[in-house]
Amino acid sequence: MCKKQEVVPATINSKISVLRAFFNWLESENLITNNPMNRIEKPKVYDNKRRYLTNYELEYLRIMDKKLIDDVMLELFVSSGIRVSEMVNLDWENINFKDRELQVINGKGGKDRITKLSTRAVILLEKYRETRKDDNPWVLQSNYKRRMSKESIERHINNLGNIPQIKIELTPHKLRHTFATNLANAGTSIEVIQELMGHENINTCRRYIEVDRNNIDYSYNKVFL
Repeated sequence: MCKKQEVVPATINSKISVLRAFFNWLESENLITNNPMNRIEKPKVYDNKRRYLTNYELEYLRIMDKKLIDDVMLELFVSSGIRVSEMVNLDWENINFKDRELQVINGKGGKDRITKLSTRAVILLEKYRETRKDDNPWVLQSNYKRRMSKESIERHINNLGNIPQIKIELTPHKLRHTFATNLANAGTSIEVIQELMGHENINTCRRYIEVDRNNIDYSYNKVFL
């Protein structure tokens, strides 16, 4: 007997989309008067793909042998939560090394904000700045002595994940998710995370957070036995 193959919701949705387009065309051409696809609803698709790095993956990326500029980008993303577009526009004058603060100028929605930097990020930035023999205002510089592009930053980050030991799909967005999740697991309020990430809507911020099950149990058990 053949084993019944399970069809995932995403596959069903793709087939529904094709059928809906076909029947909509039939209806527009007056070939049918009753469109059966109007009564068909798409099943919900649940994204079970983990969108953040585990502590093991993050620490492995930190200690692996790589270029200094890759160290800088990795730590900037996971300790400040900035977007890749915001990193492109980052200038040295936007960094307060003493207070470990980073000023995002003209972020998403044209808004400015202040986020934080880890001590590790500050040390790496200072080391990187010492290697620069120019007076260019931008932080991340390409091999052509220009401001590093969004595509170049994404390529650097993606290449970091292409190592046999962990082999993960690494993107700036995943590092931003990691930033939010690590803060939440440390007990940081959603309002603080929202402010650091520059989200207008708190529900948008919640989509970035995946709280560890052990932390949920620990927090609950502190109140209820």
